[in-house]
Amino acid sequence: MLPEYRGKGIGTTLLMHLLQAASVEYKSVSLSVSLDNPALRLYERIGFQRLDASDTSITMFKSLRA
Repeated sequence: MLPEYRGKGIGTTLLMHLLQAASVEYKSVSLSVSLDNPALRLYERIGFQRLDASDTSITMFKSLRA
C-alpha cells in the first residue's frame, strides 16, 4: 500500500464512478469484504447494506436505482 494516498478520497471517487457506470445496466450490486478491511467503512458510508456475515467476511448490497 501507499499510505501517502490514503484519506484523499481517491477510493470514494473511483467507487462512485464505477457505481454510476454500473447503474446504466444493473439495478443493484453486491460485494464481499473482509472484516478487517478498512474499505468496509467506505462501503457503509456510501450506502452498502450488510446482508450476511461469516467469521471472516461480510456480503454487502447496494441498490443503484431509486
